[in-house]
Amino acid sequence: RAFNLGVMAVILAYASVMIATFMGYLPNANFYLFAHIISLGVFLFTSARLDINQNEQIKSFYMLFWALFFAEYVVYTVGLFIDI
Repeated sequence: RAFNLGVMAVILAYASVMIATFMGYLPNANFYLFAHIISLGVFLFTSARLDINQNEQIKSFYMLFWALFFAEYVVYTVGLFIDI
């Protein structure tokens, strides 16, 4: 139950960024939308395959979560400097 709530919170966070792109709050909407759709897809794919009874899978998922978190810094920086 806690895992599913956490997944829902992450989905909500990605959805809020996607909504912000449609509302014009981000300068490079196409890039941000594409990057967040890909990130959300990776997150959902791995969360759907996760067996919460396997410690190694939990560790891998945890590391992926933080990799996606820190990738946001790269995405926002790149989005400011490119024009798609």
